Amino acid sequence: FTAFSKLPSVVEATDSRLDPSTHERAKSVVFSIYTCLGVFLSSWLVIPFIPAAHKWNVNYSGMDEFSFTPWGLAAGTLFVLAIGFSFAAIPLVGIALGQGVWGGTAILVSFLWGVLVFPDQNHIKSIPGTLAALLFLALGVTGMAFSEQIANRIRKLTASSGRYTMFEDSARQASAGGANHHSWGTSKHGPISDHSLKRCSNAPPAQARFLVGIGCALAVGVFGGSILIPMSFCDKAHQGLVFIPSFGIGAGLAGAVLGSLYFLRESIHPPLHVRAMLLPGILSGTVWNLGNVASVFAIQTIGYSTAYPIMQCALFFAGLWGIFIFKEMTARMAIGVFFGSGVLLLGGAFLLTNFVGGN
Repeated sequence: FTAFSKLPSVVEATDSRLDPSTHERAKSVVFSIYTCLGVFLSSWLVIPFIPAAHKWNVNYSGMDEFSFTPWGLAAGTLFVLAIGFSFAAIPLVGIALGQGVWGGTAILVSFLWGVLVFPDQNHIKSIPGTLAALLFLALGVTGMAFSEQIANRIRKLTASSGRYTMFEDSARQASAGGANHHSWGTSKHGPISDHSLKRCSNAPPAQARFLVGIGCALAVGVFGGSILIPMSFCDKAHQGLVFIPSFGIGAGLAGAVLGSLYFLRESIHPPLHVRAMLLPGILSGTVWNLGNVASVFAIQTIGYSTAYPIMQCALFFAGLWGIFIFKEMTARMAIGVFFGSGVLLLGGAFLLTNFVGGN
């Protein structure tokens, strides 16, 4: 869904009232507000299909007509908070390290939610097998996020040149103003502009920035891995497809409120760019919500501990867009590392479906 943020109309939108770095940060927030609007609007499209959900899914136990639940507001707010903290994390630690931290955190958080809070819906069949699956998922996410750094490290080791870790490389790039070769982040939690990575003149010391950035990335993983947990606290009548419109209301309201608070705090006039960004933002939110609808059915079928960690495979498919469509990664070794990590990720997903049981 983040591919819409790379459309020429979005990338080329400018505002002479703001300096370039401030404008790019503000534009990213506006685009995310439009994405939340797309989630809100598309959520209502499921209403005609709610009665049919009983026939299509034997595990579906929700009502056959829409009924609002406040738990949807909580879920939508978690979605927006995940996007918001990603904006805070990226300028401090970079896209690569940020995605690696919050991807791994989301896997762990969503898994723990299922097995600890809802053990009757997510029972572990094999502890060693489950641990291996989680390790493969975490290594896959980390490898894809750091594919270029790992490839550079391999080249440097091969050439017996300088010695430094990929984490130091990521921090160095973030301090210099760019997280990595990618021009936009492609995580499940929202689009991120590379211009938003520029360092502020009054920035705190590098170590403090790094620690704050890691904290923000952890928050993205915690909120992102918990997005649909509120649905599990609803009564059965409000679970399933009938939950989506309430979720959309929460995402729309939280996006508008948190976006407004950002612009009030920064004391700047938001660059709306309605003609350039409104439709791409709405399409972005709609595509994300299609995946969200699919995850609702997946959770009811195979359980939260299995479904939501597997959804981190979105990072792999987003990377395919970056490699084949937007040409953001061209080095053969980096592409090889990416696909090798993708094999680990998909292998972990397969193992998880075998060793953690849902309904």
